[in-house]
Amino acid sequence: MSMEGIFEEIGRTIAGKGRAAAEKAKELTELVQLRTQLAAEKSRIRELYAALGKWYYEKEKGSVQGENVRPEDELIHGIEVLQARMKKLEEAIARLEEAGSCPGCGARIPRDSSFCPNCGAKVKREQEAEEPGSADILDLPSLEDPELAEEADEEGIFQE
Repeated sequence: MSMEGIFEEIGRTIAGKGRAAAEKAKELTELVQLRTQLAAEKSRIRELYAALGKWYYEKEKGSVQGENVRPEDELIHGIEVLQARMKKLEEAIARLEEAGSCPGCGARIPRDSSFCPNCGAKVKREQEAEEPGSADILDLPSLEDPELAEEADEEGIFQE
C-alpha cells in the first residue's frame, strides 16, 4: 500500500467518524427537544389538575353560581388530550434512549446496559461490541514489509 493509499484510508476513517458523530449529535438534539416538549406538557397538565381541583372545591363549598356551569368536562378533556400527547412523547423518547426490553422481565433496557437494571438478567446484544478502542485503530501495513520500506525510502520518508 502506498503512502497515498494510507492517507486515503485515514481520510475515509476520519470522514466515517465525523458522520457517526453528526448522527449522534442529531439524536441527542432530538432527544432534548422531545424532553423539553414533555416537560411543557407536564406543566400544562398540572395547571389543568389544579384548575379542576379548584373548581371542585368551590363547587363543594357552594361558591359556584348556576347549575349549568360545567367546566370540569372541558378540563377533563384537556387532561386526556395532554395524557395522550405525553404518552406519544414518552414512547418517542424511549425509542431514542432504549435498545429494547429485558428477556427476563420485559423492562426497558438502556442501550449501553449489559444487564437488566430491573432484574439483573444478562442482556444479549445482536452485535457484540468490538474490543474497546479497536474501531479507532487503523489497520495500516507494517513498515517491516520490504516492499513498503523500499517505497517509503524512495519517497524520502526516512531521510533526514
